[in-house]
Amino acid sequence: MRTLIAAVLLTLASQQPQRDTPPPMPKGTAVVRGLVVAPGSTNPIAGVLVILGGTPASPARPRTVTSDASGKFEFLELPPGLYTISGSPAFYQKQFLASRRAEVLVAEAQIVEGLEIALTRAAVIVGRLVDEFGQPVGGMMMNVAGVNDRPGTTSSSAQSSDELGRFRLFSLTPGTYYVSARPWNSISTNPTAPASEGLLETYYPGTLSRGDATRIEVRAGEEIDAGDLRVLRGRLLRVRGIVVDSQGRPSQANRTSAGLSCKDSGGISHGVDPQGRFDFQPMPPGSCRL
Repeated sequence: MRTLIAAVLLTLASQQPQRDTPPPMPKGTAVVRGLVVAPGSTNPIAGVLVILGGTPASPARPRTVTSDASGKFEFLELPPGLYTISGSPAFYQKQFLASRRAEVLVAEAQIVEGLEIALTRAAVIVGRLVDEFGQPVGGMMMNVAGVNDRPGTTSSSAQSSDELGRFRLFSLTPGTYYVSARPWNSISTNPTAPASEGLLETYYPGTLSRGDATRIEVRAGEEIDAGDLRVLRGRLLRVRGIVVDSQGRPSQANRTSAGLSCKDSGGISHGVDPQGRFDFQPMPPGSCRL
């Protein structure tokens, strides 16, 4: 029986339409060599992805190599044509952005040497979070978004202010940004109070409205010290209730959980008690789904 099943599977597999395999890359006799350097210097950078591609007038499948320990790269067996070449930093090389794309014309059996690819230095915004008393606020999640980005989006990985309230937003492309801070979780002065207060999402330099926020413009390689962002405090949201079944009876605790998903602060869920009750801890106000 096993042999029969295997034979059937093999037959079915052979009947499946074959996927189109890409044509092999053409080979030539030209060579392109060069060096990846830091912007404004001759210091080599290792581990950069160098991309060699075609142009609309001279299409070619992209080829990639990685710069070696000396920052050098090399492309072999290239057919003649017009190519574009650029460098893209590795994921961990946060101080750099991709280089500008350049064109290189290659003839048959030609060796093109001495190409230099200079990465672009990323921009940085630094500052400090303080409360209404001027004291540092640590552990807040920082967000930076372009002025044309949709509200709620971010242009930087999530980072926290340190114990002195300092923040550093890096790997920014040149442009104009909104900077904001919000708690990872509710920071309440008294979590057991019916109407507790806590820190709220605040836009630079100290407003709850993105429309009233001050924009910060940065250029390539520039570090902007934004100064203090005053984090505002206000009343927190608290959601509690009872889950019932179709007969109006409290739901069973071992089979029911309640979840609260908020647009700006993520989601949380936990089980109900024996009376079907749920009670979420205070959190910043916002648009939520229960």
